[in-house]
Amino acid sequence: MVVFPSETFHELLRIRCPSGRFEDSRFAVTNWIWRNDPEHPPEAQGWGHMNCARIHLDWNAS
Repeated sequence: MVVFPSETFHELLRIRCPSGRFEDSRFAVTNWIWRNDPEHPPEAQGWGHMNCARIHLDWNAS
């Protein structure tokens, strides 16, 4: 298991699995752990430093 802060740069590269066997494959399980911070509400947060998952409160307005 690998655990690191979300703002840490990281990437996964394509791999080859010549055997094609399930047990030789690579899997990733992603989980986000955060705590409630009244000074920084969740709607103002994104995914790490990229802010690519910012919640837009007007999405359902149309």
